[in-house]
Amino acid sequence: MDSGIYAAVDIGGTKIAYGIFDRERKLIAKGKKPADLTVAGPEFFSGITENIRDLLLEEGREASVLSGIGIGMP
Repeated sequence: MDSGIYAAVDIGGTKIAYGIFDRERKLIAKGKKPADLTVAGPEFFSGITENIRDLLLEEGREASVLSGIGIGMP
């Protein structure tokens, strides 16, 4: 079932920005973390998913409500 909750991730050279949006594209949570470009592979993306989960939990939502993730990176 599509809950209509989506995450957007912008990976840059110095920071990673996060946004959580509802079905109407309304921003319901956002955050940013410094980019650690010394980490690669699965560990890098594991950190991203943990940050998304933390944002959802701060909004009182479980990670299971997430319908999709969009990632932009150079």
